[in-house]
Amino acid sequence: VATTHSPQLKVLSLNDDRFQCASVLLSSADDNESVQNNGEKATYLKPTYRLSYGTTGESYALGAASRCRPSLPVEVISRAAELMSGGEDQAGKALQNHLLALERERNAAIALTSKSEMVWKEVQDMKIDMIAKLDASETQLARLESRLQNIFDVISSDETGEIY
Repeated sequence: VATTHSPQLKVLSLNDDRFQCASVLLSSADDNESVQNNGEKATYLKPTYRLSYGTTGESYALGAASRCRPSLPVEVISRAAELMSGGEDQAGKALQNHLLALERERNAAIALTSKSEMVWKEVQDMKIDMIAKLDASETQLARLESRLQNIFDVISSDETGEIY
């Protein structure tokens, strides 16, 4: 098990099945923390401490490190940023392409879910309509059977044979 914010290692999980990524889920917009930073108010997402396996996300490590108290030396944060961006062009593009593909799949799944919910509602409405029609048909059939029985009774009781 290794933990990293390195895009190169994140991409490794896309190219090699022996590796798997996970990302820490962040709080919703309602749960964000507002902090006064250099005279400006900034809002930061807070970790939920839950993992989402098979996903990668943006790294907020350097931003969090720069807000620590006591603060890390600026040189350390700058050097970490340099090291994290090293080789990021290719790895970053691969990650970005992967994330875009996942987003497209997610949007397609949402659209299919919405469509299937609409079709389900239509089917339910059709089912209700068919049941109502079946009930109406059974009522009509009962009326016709009753009329037919009455006609049969009248014909059966006619001894003169004039009703034929």
